[in-house]
Amino acid sequence: EITQDGLTKAEIRYLRFLHEEGRASIETVAAMLGVDPEYVRTQVEQPLFYRKFVRIGVGGRSLTTAGTQRVQTLPAADAGEVETDAPVFEAAGSTAEGVAGE
Repeated sequence: EITQDGLTKAEIRYLRFLHEEGRASIETVAAMLGVDPEYVRTQVEQPLFYRKFVRIGVGGRSLTTAGTQRVQTLPAADAGEVETDAPVFEAAGSTAEGVAGE
């Protein structure tokens, strides 16, 4: 699902998160989205940075004036919205399967 101007669910969640938090590290944003920092850097931030919605500085990521204005025009977030369009990465040693043989 993509907005008319091309924002993905992950990009929308990223923008809303920074709007609420003010500033965040790449690790914090990645944990919130449930993906690794490299995915955020290459797949989520790049389009937002290109549109000048996000600035990346020494203190972390934050919204620009344009980013803040764009967040304010988004429809209200669905309660419990947790989906992303990103691949899900499992923690080391975990499996998607049940515990076989127990």
